[in-house]
Amino acid sequence: MRLSLRRRERERDDERERNVQATLALPVVLDWLGRQHHPRVLDLGGAHGDNVAFLSRFGCRLEIVDLFAQLAEGQPSGETLSATHSHTSPRPRAGARDLEQILAQAMASSDAGGPDPVEPLDLVLAWDLFDYLAPAQIEAAYRGLSRHLRPGARLFAQVSYVGNVPLRPRRLRIADARSLVWDAEAPRVRPSPRYTERQLLKRLPGMRVEQSFLLRNGYREIIASAVAPAAVEAG
Repeated sequence: MRLSLRRRERERDDERERNVQATLALPVVLDWLGRQHHPRVLDLGGAHGDNVAFLSRFGCRLEIVDLFAQLAEGQPSGETLSATHSHTSPRPRAGARDLEQILAQAMASSDAGGPDPVEPLDLVLAWDLFDYLAPAQIEAAYRGLSRHLRPGARLFAQVSYVGNVPLRPRRLRIADARSLVWDAEAPRVRPSPRYTERQLLKRLPGMRVEQSFLLRNGYREIIASAVAPAAVEAG
């Protein structure tokens, strides 16, 4: 009986130490991903084994670049990128040009990893990264990625409409197709930029919003797709 009570107490503590968010966009993204042939996915968040295991069922090639960690570390763009979560200062020190080079070189390094050319990206998981980037940094990140996107490729991102956000991006974990989990947040916060869809699309030329969902916690989930170059020129 005592063991059972202790177990329930531990479970309640675990619940308090993590946050659960229902997601409306992720099922749409996963349904689309399941219809792609050997998709290539780029995760711009911290590496998490549960996400790797979950996405592996789609037969995708998954690559991870913890972009915020690279910025916070102020890492020179020529060094090898790490897929681990950073515990250094959360204030990005790298400039927009460095950010563009980080992503461009990460993609070039991946493409040069074997004798056969690597397929373009089908899906980019940006999570809540944009809340932590200035407009010029968002533009630079997209310049580093855009040439690697397949026409019709999807971008999944969240932006916050609440007053403050955690000091660093949440390390989101896919619990199942309809819920995301992240660990307890530090009490320190920073102001949310509250980017609108129009503001983001201005920084992401060649992307258009396919669907968006406003969640009860004040975050908006956005699914955007890469328009074919001819369509971009025509627009």
